[in-house]
Amino acid sequence: MDCDALVDLMPDLAAGRIKWPADAEAHLPNCVECRRSWAVIQAGARVGADAAARINPDQIGGIVFARLAEARRQDRRRKGWVWGTLLAAAAAVLLVVLPPRRQAPAGSAVASVAGITTFTVPVHELEDLDDAELQKLDDQLDGALGAGVSVGAPHLEELTPEEMQRVLNSMES
Repeated sequence: MDCDALVDLMPDLAAGRIKWPADAEAHLPNCVECRRSWAVIQAGARVGADAAARINPDQIGGIVFARLAEARRQDRRRKGWVWGTLLAAAAAVLLVVLPPRRQAPAGSAVASVAGITTFTVPVHELEDLDDAELQKLDDQLDGALGAGVSVGAPHLEELTPEEMQRVLNSMES
């Protein structure tokens, strides 16, 4: 029996995956080097078996799942900070870009609830109308505008790109 071939088989022999070949059983008692290698392999196998016996898979699984849950919570918090920062930056840009609100000029269409102006879109065509014509237009629109629709500013994410462009254009004029 070749010693190197026997040493290569020893881990599988110690794990019980294979049985001792007859020539290996005859060789081992007569070879000091193979007996030393076998003693080292057996000691390693005992250490591995002791370690495996001490491992509690349920406990390790619980620790792993707890760490994963904490990592998810931290990821959500980090994403929340990112979104908050982006929203604050967008608000700052809007404050810099958009002019301050002024009193709505005559001839503007103003949506209001309980006297609070919430959304103003200037309608320049109405500036040329006199008071009587404006009153007549107001009387005609009074029922149509308030019929079943809550008045207020739409959320920006609800506007189509075309509607957003019209609002921006009206603010520039």
